Amino acid sequence: MVQFDIFVSRAIHMVAGGLTVGIVFGPYLFQEAVLVNPKLPMVAALFMFITGCFNAAALRPAKTMQKGSQNLWRILVYAIKIALLLTCTPLTDRVVGKEAAVDFRAGAILLSILVGTAAKFYRESNMVSRS
Repeated sequence: MVQFDIFVSRAIHMVAGGLTVGIVFGPYLFQEAVLVNPKLPMVAALFMFITGCFNAAALRPAKTMQKGSQNLWRILVYAIKIALLLTCTPLTDRVVGKEAAVDFRAGAILLSILVGTAAKFYRESNMVSRS
């Protein structure tokens, strides 16, 4: 049975992730990418962060993963979330410059997708067997 709160959280997480990826890669795909609201990347990243934390906690790694493997998984997952949240703020524009921020964000998104995929496979390979 699907738990409604987890279903809603994952749906919001996917929509926010899609928005963030679309916003970040818009300048590469379209000649003139127009951002309707400049606060949208930060709001989408904030929703991704909140729902991502909820989803990670809902997986209950302390109960579902082998002892000793939970800490690395938590570090990977929460490091991705914090890094992406910071990357989608105006702070990135100030630190690396507005023009370089576009490429920096795209690289951060790609890196987070790769690390997130590795974290998922790591979690699945370290699950407690249910026999």
